[in-house]
Amino acid sequence: MLKQSRKMAPCSAALLLTVASAWAGNAWAGNDAETAFLQGQKLLADGDLPQALKSYVTAVKLDRDNQQYLQQYMLVRRAVALQHALAKEADPRKWEDSALALRSFLNAQGLHAQTLRWDQALFDRSKTADNAMQLAETLLALERNDEATKILADLGPQRATTASQAMLAVALTRQGELDQAKEIARSVKLQTSEEPGTLFMVARMYAAVGNADQARSVLTQCYEAVPPSRLDSLKSHTRQCKDFASLLALASFATVLKTESKVTESKCSGGSSCSTCPMRGNCGPGESK
Repeated sequence: MLKQSRKMAPCSAALLLTVASAWAGNAWAGNDAETAFLQGQKLLADGDLPQALKSYVTAVKLDRDNQQYLQQYMLVRRAVALQHALAKEADPRKWEDSALALRSFLNAQGLHAQTLRWDQALFDRSKTADNAMQLAETLLALERNDEATKILADLGPQRATTASQAMLAVALTRQGELDQAKEIARSVKLQTSEEPGTLFMVARMYAAVGNADQARSVLTQCYEAVPPSRLDSLKSHTRQCKDFASLLALASFATVLKTESKVTESKCSGGSSCSTCPMRGNCGPGESK
């Protein structure tokens, strides 16, 4: 038995060496994948989407099971594709749709300097209230408050909306023009059925001018009107928005942040109804209920 054990010893040692080498190789690949991903994040923060994409490709190849790497790769790949499409798109409507999609991605990533380019281009093409608000929002994020104020004020009464007026009050408050901002806040009248985006902006306005009670009331309405799948993201945005900063420490405001949505969301698409679902007409019996 002793002799047999001695004969098997080299095989056992070789097996252990193979396992150890494989483990070390996997660990090294994992470290390389993380390094590549972090490099991609840095390049993305610098606004270099093509180079960031290359790093994400490397990360995904080295660690195919990491969903975070895969998701970021897919998002940036689409953004790069949009950049290429915009460079040669001649159809105004298609160009606008692609520009909106790209600016939404950049904005979600916190790349405000890169978002500004597309917001400005969209506004130059069509000076609508929506485009003005997008551009002003980005300028506010970059602390270019005077420029944001001018863009919103230039809309005039014909093109101004409840939301754009509320944002104008926010911009004025940031410039120290509190009296003028409060005057606008007093003039804002909410309709019985407002979009969540408008409600959020009005709540932000009330918070900025120091009207905590109305800010809480309108923000509660906003949260109740937002689909459940989007509510956590909006609450996170609320916590990060500097205009709500003075209210975050209040116990009453903490209660508002616990508000739940009253919107019924479809299980298949996340929409509030089948009428706007891209898959409408394709459901089986009973699925749309």
